[in-house]
Amino acid sequence: VGRDDGPLSQLRGKIKRLGLQDNVVWLGPRSDIPDLLCAGDIAVLPSHEEGMSNVVLESMAARLPTVTTKVGGNTDMVVHGKTGLVVPPKAPCKLGHAIVTLATDKRQRTYMGNAGRQRVEDNFSLDRCVKGYHEVYLSFHTNSAINQE
Repeated sequence: VGRDDGPLSQLRGKIKRLGLQDNVVWLGPRSDIPDLLCAGDIAVLPSHEEGMSNVVLESMAARLPTVTTKVGGNTDMVVHGKTGLVVPPKAPCKLGHAIVTLATDKRQRTYMGNAGRQRVEDNFSLDRCVKGYHEVYLSFHTNSAINQE
């Protein structure tokens, strides 16, 4: 899912060479991401570099266990073994193993999916964000008042 920033033709060729055409669907840009997330079983973000990816939070909010790489803010969001699995970047065998681990264990997927949803609600909701900014503001305001005395 998403726009093609250049590698799509190369990826399509590789899928064809591997004989996996019947296993991969290229959806392109979409505006119905919540519906797609609800249709999934596992979210996978195999980035080599990343900031704080919304797709991880969106996936966790949709109760999808998340397999991601240990880059950027991914480990701030995904708790390895609790809300998903975190693997090293550029380690396709470990990535594949993590995906198969979750694909073959519905109970673990359900547990991690529910734990991920709870983590998003507890730590990354709009209310939590506003509360965090409020605490920073109060801390700054209090420290400024003390420094002026």
